[in-house]
Amino acid sequence: MGEIESIFYHLCMFVFYIVGGLSVLGALFLLLSFFTMPIWMPIALKTEKKVKSFTRDKEGDLFPKGVYDFSYYPIVRDGVSSIVSIFAILIHKNDDSSEDEIKIATEYFQKRFCHSHRLLPFAKDWKQMEKGLRYEINRKHLNYREYAVSILKTKIPYEARLEMLEYMFKVAYVNGGVKDEQLELLEAFSKHMMIDDWDLTMLEYQYECQREKESPKQDSYRNLLMDSSYKILGIERTASELEIKESYRSLVKQYHPDRLSEELSIEEREEAIVMFRQATEAYQMICKEKGIK
Repeated sequence: MGEIESIFYHLCMFVFYIVGGLSVLGALFLLLSFFTMPIWMPIALKTEKKVKSFTRDKEGDLFPKGVYDFSYYPIVRDGVSSIVSIFAILIHKNDDSSEDEIKIATEYFQKRFCHSHRLLPFAKDWKQMEKGLRYEINRKHLNYREYAVSILKTKIPYEARLEMLEYMFKVAYVNGGVKDEQLELLEAFSKHMMIDDWDLTMLEYQYECQREKESPKQDSYRNLLMDSSYKILGIERTASELEIKESYRSLVKQYHPDRLSEELSIEEREEAIVMFRQATEAYQMICKEKGIK
């Protein structure tokens, strides 16, 4: 019995020392955290600001030329994966899919998601990312709606979503034409991604004009754009050259990025930038139609 009691005593003491040691370490950690708060707190706040601003730069704007850095955002893992899947669905709609389509999609991934290899389980490098895209293309049960929802949850800014849609148009029109099923997918997907009708119609018109043969769709898209152009500028089709220029100048004063108030939120600033771009595009179309220089 003495030997058993001795073993039990030493076991209890061992557990006591372990628990006590952990408690001391915990207390030291709390004290260290408290006294080093001036060091790590600004870093934590800066990281939180990055998470909230997502793909914006330090001034709160979109990255104009660089790539979007997703290394801080675990939530975008599913979103980036869904972007790969939505490109796969588009390519899958083309029965005669080619390597050119995969090349354009991969080019977009390389350009805009330099850290996606940290987020996607299959994307350790771009070759494996391409393999992942090929795997998704061969799937028979793809549903773009769930992927669109997943992408929106990542809070990708509007201009970034528009750029993604433009690359999807490049994929669809890579061989000089587009399948009706692909065009239907592009239109439906743009609605789910909350792309403005003006931007969607502009993309449809631009890529239809790149085709070798004239198509009735070109006239239809052009008429839609002209109607929208006058609405964006807030003028009638009978407006004079002076009225057109005055209306455009008024919008420039209101929405030009250099004239925006610093008190605007990131979302309000993004909306103003989109309005300025659309107003400029509308003005250019009206000037081209009326021969205004």
